[in-house]
Amino acid sequence: WVGEIRTYAQSYSQPVVMGQVMSANDGFSSFWSGGSDPTSPPDSVLRLGKHVGQDTDQTRANETVGYLVVEAGAGRLAAQPFVAGISYEPVHSVTEAPPSRIWLSEFIEWIEAGVVSQSGMKGTSGSWGLLRAPMDPGSEWLEVATDEDQIADSDRGEALEDLAYLAFASSPAGMFWEEGSDATALPPGNSRSGALLTAVLGSFQTADDVDLYRLTISDPLNFSAATLGPEDASLFLFQVTGDGIAANSDDGGASNQAVLSAGDPLIMLLAPGHYTLGISQNGVVPTTAGTPLFATDLSGAAHAPQQAGSVDGWSGSSSGQPGSYAINLSGAQFTEVITLPEPSAATLLISGSLGLACLNRLRSRRQVKKIRGRK
Repeated sequence: WVGEIRTYAQSYSQPVVMGQVMSANDGFSSFWSGGSDPTSPPDSVLRLGKHVGQDTDQTRANETVGYLVVEAGAGRLAAQPFVAGISYEPVHSVTEAPPSRIWLSEFIEWIEAGVVSQSGMKGTSGSWGLLRAPMDPGSEWLEVATDEDQIADSDRGEALEDLAYLAFASSPAGMFWEEGSDATALPPGNSRSGALLTAVLGSFQTADDVDLYRLTISDPLNFSAATLGPEDASLFLFQVTGDGIAANSDDGGASNQAVLSAGDPLIMLLAPGHYTLGISQNGVVPTTAGTPLFATDLSGAAHAPQQAGSVDGWSGSSSGQPGSYAINLSGAQFTEVITLPEPSAATLLISGSLGLACLNRLRSRRQVKKIRGRK
């Protein structure tokens, strides 16, 4: 597999590439994309092509290929919530059971529409991604598969493949909080008025940057926070006074994301009210009087602080990189709840005659929690 190298019109941490052969000048062909390694999804290299599967006639006329590039993560387009990513859990052939599923209920609710596209080509026969079953509005997952032709043999899949996906919710599920200028590193944190809060979108200005957000936990029993990249981030929940409540850097899942789970005993009995949520990259920790407030290892379930005291500084360093992040939330509201109209359409950057597009806020190096076989 060779393909044609194209140049991105924007910069991406984890590009999600969807595409289609848009003309039919010379019979069947199917879109595929790859990265610096053609067998893997696009990365810093964008490799595009079309293939004709196992057809013995490999010579074809040129075709027009359309493609769309979106940064992995959750976002909103014209007030419509969406999530994009790479499956990273190898997807089965259409003939195999149980079916492969990409679980998305952590990120958007009531999935109405979705599309998938093969990302990388591990097999030698040529295949393409598809939605395996009709999708009922309200689904929590995309049921997906790969398929191939039967020109040379009867099988319909020789390798487990990665799929790029883009899914839209049926209705707006809340509002996003975009960081804007760099958030403060000490409590009570940045605050903002609004209504239902479903995600925070921000960025690390440096590898050691720390951002704190003051929010309202309106439903402690169902409050949750989960990062959408990078995979080496840590989440911290504080009282607005700075006293530690809970922290996590890796929930133990395959995606290595930081998660404060709904129903966690450290959080579920909190009184509804204002709290401070912090995010840093692993290795940068809150301190009180020069001593780390939480343990060094924050993996697994949420951790309580190892000592009393309020955060008055941060220490340590991270091996990560500057870049964007998102935190998905449930059971939360902005600090002051007011009624607001629907937000304006998200900024969409369009460039190139083939329709290269990207949403300009969300940047994560890896797609997120429970993208692989939840339940």
